[in-house]
Amino acid sequence: GLDGGTIAIAASTDPAAAASAGAIYIERDGAPMMQLTAVDALPGDRLGSAIALTGDVLLAGAPGVDIAGQSSQGALYRWLYRNGQWQADPRLLIDEGSGLDGFGLSLAADGEWAFAGAPFKAVTHPQEGRVYAVAVGELFADGFED
Repeated sequence: GLDGGTIAIAASTDPAAAASAGAIYIERDGAPMMQLTAVDALPGDRLGSAIALTGDVLLAGAPGVDIAGQSSQGALYRWLYRNGQWQADPRLLIDEGSGLDGFGLSLAADGEWAFAGAPFKAVTHPQEGRVYAVAVGELFADGFED
C-alpha cells in the first residue's frame, strides 16, 4: 500500500513470528522501515494477504487465522499511527464466522470505509462469499455494517 509519505509492503508467508504467520513492513516519511506482526501470530495465519493503507490507519487481513477450533476463519488487524509509532489494536473477527471463510483474503479502504472479503463464506450456497463494509474510524468500536 502507498499513501502520501507512507509505504506498506505485505509478506504473508514471512516467518518473522511463526511459520507463514506473515508480517507487514512499513516506512513513513523516510523513517527506518518497521516490521509489524500480530501479537497473537500462529503458523499459517498469513497476515498481510491483503492490506489497505489510508492516512494514519493500516489494515491487514489474515485469512488463515483459526478461531475456536475453526480452521482459516480469518481476521482483520488494524494499526494506528500515533506519536510517531504504529500501535496495534485487537484483531477484528466476524460474528457469524466459521471455518474456511478466509475473512481478510481481500481488503480495500478509501479513508472512510473499508471492505473486507470472506470469499469462501457459505451464506446461502457453499463458498458463495461475502463482503463486509465497516467504517474505518469505528472499525473496532462498533463492528460491521451490513
